[in-house]
Amino acid sequence: MKIYGPPGTKETVDGLIAAIRPGAVSGYGVPGEEIIPPEDTVEVIEIRDGAHLSLDGFTVIAAENSHYSFPAGSDMDKRFDSLSFRFDLPDRSIVYTGDTGPSDAVTALAKGAEVLVSELIDAQLAGSMVPPTDGTDAGKKRFEVMKQHLSTHHLTPEEIGKMASEAKVGRVVITHLVASRKPDVAIDSYVAEIHKSYSGPVEIADDLGRY
Repeated sequence: MKIYGPPGTKETVDGLIAAIRPGAVSGYGVPGEEIIPPEDTVEVIEIRDGAHLSLDGFTVIAAENSHYSFPAGSDMDKRFDSLSFRFDLPDRSIVYTGDTGPSDAVTALAKGAEVLVSELIDAQLAGSMVPPTDGTDAGKKRFEVMKQHLSTHHLTPEEIGKMASEAKVGRVVITHLVASRKPDVAIDSYVAEIHKSYSGPVEIADDLGRY
């Protein structure tokens, strides 16, 4: 299996391999079972901003987005990228934002795509899930960091609508919807908010849905 992903993917996969190694080494309890080292079954290829890949009849383009906001040139900026992806297939193009805040690079990546799969956050409702500060300096810092993350590293319905309109995408599919733990949140209002600036079809993704 080949796994492509941003920097940090190999470290993540290495952790998963370490977790399954005991079972593999034991032959899953079957005497005489062939032991196949799990690390021999996976190849990890880490990619960064601007990567172009040709894979089995389609192409993938990666663009760095704004889910991370490390200072340019800093150690963390050199180590990590948060990426959005464009998949150009023979019959259509699909762009997946992943986690990101507003980003000119993602809008450019989505130009003319048939489908834009976007995350969405209701910052106000999501913010209500953040535990209140305990009054300590460390608690106050954690609270402010989480507020900044929710408000700048994710996309609101209004921002999605503007991006979809500017990129002239064919349709929008919303996934990874972060709003509230309450089951009665009216998600139709998010679609209406996106439609204020984007006139194309908008759907909230369902598990196993086809779009």
